[in-house]
Amino acid sequence: MQQKIYDLIASHLVGLQISFDDITINDVSYKHADHYEKAQESHYNIVVFSKQMAQMKTFEKHKILNDATANLVKTDQIHAISFLVK
Repeated sequence: MQQKIYDLIASHLVGLQISFDDITINDVSYKHADHYEKAQESHYNIVVFSKQMAQMKTFEKHKILNDATANLVKTDQIHAISFLVK
């Protein structure tokens, strides 16, 4: 299941017109087990390495990434996603 979720997240990010040097997807669901019981894999921290995005303002980076993955949250495939851009 975990690889399926990772592939799903990655497929939403790769479709952007942004060049990524690397994307690291971390499952942090264990930190939230006390408040979300629908799935064991539900919370993700995504670290994006992108020289192109490094030049953008923080709100621009997060808008692009949140818009790209919003459907995953809206359809309850994932409960929460956080991003860090380096």
